[in-house]
Amino acid sequence: MAAFAPTPIVAYAEDQKPGSSFAEGSTFDLPEQEAPKMPVLVSQPVSVLFVGGPPPSARPDSVLFGALSNPKFRLAKPIHLSVTTEEGHVILTWPDADEFACGETMGEALDEFAKSIADLYVELNEPGLNLGTELQNVRELLNQHIRPRM
Repeated sequence: MAAFAPTPIVAYAEDQKPGSSFAEGSTFDLPEQEAPKMPVLVSQPVSVLFVGGPPPSARPDSVLFGALSNPKFRLAKPIHLSVTTEEGHVILTWPDADEFACGETMGEALDEFAKSIADLYVELNEPGLNLGTELQNVRELLNQHIRPRM
Protein backbone atom coordinates (compact mmCIF):
# COMPACT_ATOMS: atom_id res chain seq x y z
CA MET A 1 0.00 0.00 0.00
CA ALA A 2 1.35 3.41 -0.93
CA ALA A 3 2.02 5.91 1.82
CA PHE A 4 -0.32 8.87 2.08
CA ALA A 5 1.07 11.89 0.32
CA PRO A 6 -0.97 15.06 0.75
CA THR A 7 -1.86 16.98 -2.36
CA PRO A 8 0.38 20.04 -2.71
CA ILE A 9 -1.47 23.19 -1.82
CA VAL A 10 -1.50 25.98 -4.36
CA ALA A 11 -2.67 29.38 -3.19
CA TYR A 12 -4.03 31.89 -5.65
CA ALA A 13 -4.59 35.54 -5.05
CA GLU A 14 -6.55 37.68 -7.47
CA ASP A 15 -4.19 40.64 -7.18
CA GLN A 16 -1.02 38.59 -7.85
CA LYS A 17 0.71 39.11 -11.17
CA PRO A 18 2.40 36.23 -13.00
CA GLY A 19 5.93 35.64 -11.72
CA SER A 20 5.41 37.60 -8.49
CA SER A 21 5.62 36.06 -5.02
CA PHE A 22 3.55 36.27 -1.86
CA ALA A 23 4.64 38.50 0.97
CA GLU A 24 5.97 36.81 4.09
CA GLY A 25 3.26 36.31 6.68
CA SER A 26 0.42 36.32 4.12
CA THR A 27 -2.61 34.27 5.11
CA PHE A 28 -4.88 32.30 2.81
CA ASP A 29 -8.05 30.29 3.02
CA LEU A 30 -6.97 26.81 1.96
CA PRO A 31 -9.26 24.10 0.66
CA GLU A 32 -9.96 21.25 3.05
CA GLN A 33 -8.38 17.89 2.29
CA GLU A 34 -9.93 14.52 3.00
CA ALA A 35 -8.11 12.22 5.39
CA PRO A 36 -6.73 9.10 3.69
CA LYS A 37 -8.81 5.95 3.97
CA MET A 38 -7.07 3.49 6.28
CA PRO A 39 -7.13 -0.25 5.63
CA VAL A 40 -9.42 -2.36 7.77
CA LEU A 41 -7.71 -5.14 9.70
CA VAL A 42 -9.54 -8.45 9.82
CA SER A 43 -9.13 -10.31 13.08
CA GLN A 44 -10.61 -13.57 11.78
CA PRO A 45 -8.85 -16.04 9.48
CA VAL A 46 -9.85 -15.71 5.84
CA SER A 47 -10.04 -18.70 3.50
CA VAL A 48 -9.13 -18.22 -0.13
CA LEU A 49 -10.45 -20.73 -2.63
CA PHE A 50 -8.76 -21.09 -6.01
CA VAL A 51 -11.21 -22.48 -8.52
CA GLY A 52 -9.72 -25.01 -10.90
CA GLY A 53 -6.73 -26.18 -8.86
CA PRO A 54 -4.03 -25.10 -6.46
CA PRO A 55 -3.00 -21.46 -6.10
CA PRO A 56 -0.67 -20.13 -8.78
CA SER A 57 3.05 -20.32 -8.07
CA ALA A 58 5.80 -17.89 -8.92
CA ARG A 59 8.18 -20.84 -9.34
CA PRO A 60 8.67 -21.84 -12.99
CA ASP A 61 8.01 -25.36 -14.29
CA SER A 62 11.43 -25.44 -15.94
CA VAL A 63 14.71 -23.51 -16.03
CA LEU A 64 17.69 -23.29 -18.34
CA PHE A 65 20.69 -24.02 -16.14
CA GLY A 66 23.80 -22.16 -17.22
CA ALA A 67 26.32 -21.78 -14.37
CA LEU A 68 28.73 -24.28 -12.87
CA SER A 69 30.21 -23.58 -9.47
CA ASN A 70 33.48 -25.38 -10.25
CA PRO A 71 35.91 -22.81 -11.73
CA LYS A 72 37.72 -25.53 -13.71
CA PHE A 73 34.72 -26.03 -16.00
CA ARG A 74 32.22 -24.02 -18.02
CA LEU A 75 28.95 -24.86 -19.72
CA ALA A 76 29.10 -24.93 -23.51
CA LYS A 77 25.29 -24.89 -23.72
CA PRO A 78 22.53 -24.59 -21.13
CA ILE A 79 20.83 -27.60 -19.59
CA HIS A 80 17.03 -27.75 -19.57
CA LEU A 81 15.83 -28.73 -16.07
CA SER A 82 12.32 -29.56 -14.88
CA VAL A 83 11.28 -27.96 -11.59
CA THR A 84 8.92 -29.61 -9.10
CA THR A 85 8.24 -29.27 -5.39
CA GLU A 86 7.66 -32.04 -2.93
CA GLU A 87 7.27 -31.80 0.84
CA GLY A 88 8.68 -28.27 0.93
CA HIS A 89 11.73 -29.04 -1.23
CA VAL A 90 12.55 -27.88 -4.75
CA ILE A 91 13.56 -30.73 -7.06
CA LEU A 92 15.46 -30.08 -10.29
CA THR A 93 15.51 -32.93 -12.81
CA TRP A 94 17.57 -33.41 -15.98
CA PRO A 95 15.58 -36.19 -17.63
CA ASP A 96 18.06 -36.70 -20.51
CA ALA A 97 20.82 -37.73 -18.08
CA ASP A 98 18.52 -39.11 -15.37
CA GLU A 99 20.10 -36.69 -12.87
CA PHE A 100 18.44 -34.60 -10.20
CA ALA A 101 19.17 -32.33 -7.24
CA CYS A 102 17.05 -30.91 -4.46
CA GLY A 103 17.14 -28.17 -1.85
CA GLU A 104 14.90 -26.18 0.45
CA THR A 105 15.03 -23.26 -2.02
CA MET A 106 15.56 -22.90 -5.76
CA GLY A 107 19.03 -21.46 -5.08
CA GLU A 108 20.05 -24.43 -2.92
CA ALA A 109 18.77 -26.89 -5.53
CA LEU A 110 20.66 -25.08 -8.32
CA ASP A 111 23.88 -25.06 -6.25
CA GLU A 112 23.52 -28.77 -5.53
CA PHE A 113 22.88 -29.53 -9.22
CA ALA A 114 25.94 -27.50 -10.27
CA LYS A 115 28.16 -29.38 -7.84
CA SER A 116 26.78 -32.83 -8.65
CA ILE A 117 27.08 -32.61 -12.44
CA ALA A 118 30.61 -31.17 -12.24
CA ASP A 119 31.59 -34.06 -9.95
CA LEU A 120 29.89 -36.56 -12.26
CA TYR A 121 31.69 -35.07 -15.29
CA VAL A 122 35.07 -35.52 -13.56
CA GLU A 123 34.22 -39.04 -12.42
CA LEU A 124 32.97 -40.29 -15.80
CA ASN A 125 35.92 -38.77 -17.70
CA GLU A 126 38.64 -40.45 -15.65
CA PRO A 127 41.04 -42.36 -17.92
CA GLY A 128 40.78 -46.13 -18.06
CA LEU A 129 37.16 -46.41 -16.96
CA ASN A 130 35.15 -49.29 -18.35
CA LEU A 131 31.62 -47.90 -18.46
CA GLY A 132 28.37 -49.59 -19.35
CA THR A 133 26.19 -48.31 -22.16
CA GLU A 134 23.99 -46.13 -19.94
CA LEU A 135 26.94 -44.38 -18.26
CA GLN A 136 28.67 -43.93 -21.62
CA ASN A 137 25.54 -42.13 -22.83
CA VAL A 138 25.55 -39.91 -19.72
CA ARG A 139 29.26 -39.13 -20.24
CA GLU A 140 28.61 -38.24 -23.90
CA LEU A 141 25.73 -35.96 -22.87
CA LEU A 142 27.85 -34.27 -20.17
CA ASN A 143 30.67 -33.79 -22.71
CA GLN A 144 28.21 -31.99 -25.01
CA HIS A 145 27.37 -29.51 -22.25
CA ILE A 146 30.54 -29.16 -20.13
CA ARG A 147 34.00 -28.02 -21.23
CA PRO A 148 37.22 -27.63 -19.21
CA ARG A 149 38.41 -24.04 -18.87
CA MET A 150 41.75 -23.33 -20.47
